[in-house]
Amino acid sequence: ANARLLVEGHSDAAGRWRITGVPVFDRASGRFTGYRGTARRPRADETAEPVRETRNPAADALRQLVHELRTPTNAIAGFAEMIESQMLGPVPAPYRAHAAAIRMQTSGLLAAIDDIDMAARIETHALDLRTGDVPVTPLLDRVIADLTPLATLRGASLQRWISHDALAILGDDRAVERLIARLLATLVASGSAGERIGVVASGDDGIVTLTFDRPAALAAYAEEALLTIDAEAEAERADEQGGAPLLGTGFALRLARNLATELRGSLTIGDKALTLRLPAAFSAAMEQASSN
Repeated sequence: ANARLLVEGHSDAAGRWRITGVPVFDRASGRFTGYRGTARRPRADETAEPVRETRNPAADALRQLVHELRTPTNAIAGFAEMIESQMLGPVPAPYRAHAAAIRMQTSGLLAAIDDIDMAARIETHALDLRTGDVPVTPLLDRVIADLTPLATLRGASLQRWISHDALAILGDDRAVERLIARLLATLVASGSAGERIGVVASGDDGIVTLTFDRPAALAAYAEEALLTIDAEAEAERADEQGGAPLLGTGFALRLARNLATELRGSLTIGDKALTLRLPAAFSAAMEQASSN
């Protein structure tokens, strides 16, 4: 019963069938004479074939390349740190300086590798996002503390304002922090001496809105032009301070916009500011703060 039959070709009978039959015997002699049965097309719930997801071979190859790049880069960074900190014994100052430079360069390379990995995961729908509450105040404090050395290098400063301490984002904590950190790092890398880059966070109607000041160096670019600035173009106009994203400002902003979409939010680029909107996480403290 319910035997499977596959008919090849292009006729009306081609395709998959389910065959059901019963044995038939001669009434007089009892001899087996064959089968009597019916054939029908299988129902949807009877299809056992696995669902085949559409994969992007280029993105899969990129993720494999990322894996092969990350391992040796981590090893180089680790060994440079050991030399810089003299873990293996005394090291002359010039060699420690070289090791420090290598460590900083590999740090930038690892950040670029992580960005490529993130872009490939978004392309292949392979992001592992786990929703939770992400408090905004400690998040921004961590990000700003991490980026203060870069801001100092550029001669710029960072400032944040948050509407209330209970403000929280609903999303994956690692992805949210990476999004905000990479977005702000990209803006700080374009900052000029004496420039202040501010971040304003507020919540309303189930949305957390973060508004980032747009550096003067990026003011001349329209949105589409800004999203297409590549690393080669930035290298041609690079200044002595450095700090620009290794893969280019355009790539970093496109990645931030795509990651915001994955987090059920959006990133819009205005003439004077970039606005990031993400779902808000509601708590009793936040509801009280909103009502006040």
